[in-house]
Amino acid sequence: MVWSRKFEEPILLRDGQKLTTLTDAAYYIISLPPETVRLPDWQLAMEALSQVTERSPTTLARRAFLNALNSVVQNAEGR
Repeated sequence: MVWSRKFEEPILLRDGQKLTTLTDAAYYIISLPPETVRLPDWQLAMEALSQVTERSPTTLARRAFLNALNSVVQNAEGR
C-alpha cells in the first residue's frame, strides 16, 4: 500500500517526533488547525503526498512537507 511507504529520510519535528511514513505525514497534516491546512504550502504538501505512487520516490512529498512545516515556523517567528 502506498500510504505505508517510508520516506527515504524521516521527517524530524521540533518536538522530537519522527514521521517515517506517508501515513505519519498525512495524520500530522489532518491534526493541524483548518486555517493552517488551507495555506498554500500545506495544500501542496497534501497534494504531493497523495501523488506518490508505489514506484516513485517519496523525495518530492518529503520536500513539500518540509517546506510547509518551515513556512509555518517562519510565520510564527515573524519572518
